[in-house]
Amino acid sequence: MLSKTVITSYSKFGLRNGLLLWKEDSEIFDLVGFDFATPIHPFFDPLNRRPVRNFINVTVVEIASQLSGNRLRGSIPPSLVHLQFLSYLDLSGNYLSGNLPPFQMESLKYMNLRGNKLHGPVPKSFLNLTSLQTLDLRNNCFDREIPREFGALQSLSHLDVSDNQLSGHIPPKLGNLAQLQYL
Repeated sequence: MLSKTVITSYSKFGLRNGLLLWKEDSEIFDLVGFDFATPIHPFFDPLNRRPVRNFINVTVVEIASQLSGNRLRGSIPPSLVHLQFLSYLDLSGNYLSGNLPPFQMESLKYMNLRGNKLHGPVPKSFLNLTSLQTLDLRNNCFDREIPREFGALQSLSHLDVSDNQLSGHIPPKLGNLAQLQYL
C-alpha cells in the first residue's frame, strides 16, 4: 500500500469534526498514493465504511492506490462507474454486495472485484470497457453465463471468473482474443 499522499487541490475537500470530506460539487479530483486504509478518506463514509454515493460531477480522477481489504460494505455506487479517466480500480477483499452497475469507463485497464459478495449476472456493459486488460471477478456469487460480449474486448489479457455460480459454456469468441493469456 502506498503511504505518500499528494492532493493537488485542497479546495475540493472540506473538514468537519476532524474528518476530511469530499465536496460533491467538485469537478476534478486528483489523489495519487492516498492511503485508503485510514478511516479518513474522501471516497468512503468514515462512520459506516460505505461508498460516498455522488461522483456525478467528477470528470478527472487519478488514483494510484488500492481500495482492497478495507471492509467496505454496500453496493458499488452507480456514479463511480462513470469516471472517464479512471484506469485502475481495485475493490477486492471487501464486503461489497448487490448487482454490478453498468460500467462506462473507457480508460479503465485494470479492474479487480475479487472476494466480495457481488451477485447477479455479469453485466454485458463490460463491452464499454474497451481498454480493459485485466478483469478479476473470482470468488463472488455471479450467476448465469459469461457474456459473449467479452469476445469483443480486444485488449483483454487476464480474465478470472472462477469460484462463482456461473453456468453454460465459455463463449467461443474468447478464443479469438489475441492478447488473452489467462482464462
